[in-house]
Amino acid sequence: MMNVVINDKDSFFRFGLLKLLQQIFSLAETDFIVSDKLDATTVHDVDVIVMNFSVGETVICHQVLKKRKKKSLLIGIYPEKKNPRFARLPLCVKNSVFIARDDSIKAITDKIHFAAKSLTVSREGEYAFSCLDCACRVLSPQQMKIAVGFFHGQDTKQIAKVLSINAKTVSARKRQIMQKYDLDCDFELLTLLNRMGHQQNMRYLFSERLIFIV
Repeated sequence: MMNVVINDKDSFFRFGLLKLLQQIFSLAETDFIVSDKLDATTVHDVDVIVMNFSVGETVICHQVLKKRKKKSLLIGIYPEKKNPRFARLPLCVKNSVFIARDDSIKAITDKIHFAAKSLTVSREGEYAFSCLDCACRVLSPQQMKIAVGFFHGQDTKQIAKVLSINAKTVSARKRQIMQKYDLDCDFELLTLLNRMGHQQNMRYLFSERLIFIV
């Protein structure tokens, strides 16, 4: 029996991917336990996790994924053809394969099959998750304050006024944030900040407006 979580809102994509997983693992439909919810109470028992990642989200901390069991397979759905270009990924997203929605069926099949085969030949205990040597990328205190400002809809001048710094400094910190997470545009930045703001371990950082009333 294989426990699968497909955390995706597109019902047609979920259905098609489930059928593909049945072919890849040579299992019947009755051999799958399928859910669309992933949380700390269920992640321990999941064999295959399918979830969406925005650009840059692969290098932030995912508390829930840290609790997944050893040798579970993470299938990340990434925007278009922009696969993660980071040399190192956080430990919580190790054992992962990234696919795009417009990848061909053959390409998706080959990627998942190779990733699944790699897991079966891996040494037991190789994928114990620890934060001690994690490649997770974090914001500096000032970068965080500026990110929170953008998260709450403030512009560069408003953030600069509240933090009593030069607007050019805000723009420079914004560029640093975008470079850190490989972001190319404001849409990707705001999408990532929205995802970060809803992460359980980061929610409290984004909940305060830091008196952004100007």
